[in-house]
Amino acid sequence: MEEGSLHRAAMRLRLSQPAPSRQMQALEHELGGRLLERVATGVRPTAGGQALARRMGALLASYDLAMSARGALRGETYQLRIAYVPVAARQYLSGPLTEVRLGRSTSARFGIGRHPVTI
Repeated sequence: MEEGSLHRAAMRLRLSQPAPSRQMQALEHELGGRLLERVATGVRPTAGGQALARRMGALLASYDLAMSARGALRGETYQLRIAYVPVAARQYLSGPLTEVRLGRSTSARFGIGRHPVTI
């Protein structure tokens, strides 16, 4: 929604254009309604899309606070958040995350897909 175009979003994420389109269609199907309206200049959020974006922003902020508190309790001081498109996660993120993990002296948990994995 920030880009106003799925093509520009794909370019920003360094993906081919069909990937974000498929992900958006899958999300719309799962939620049972349109989130984006296709217009001549790209896309714009529907009222439902705007409402979801607001709620997800608040949810992500709450999640970040909870993870910071958990990290403080565990004595962790580093955080790395990577936004990704699920269809590309395993192919593009597994290797780099393994390299990051091997370079750290403490245990780290990474989430790829829907379930966190320990590397």
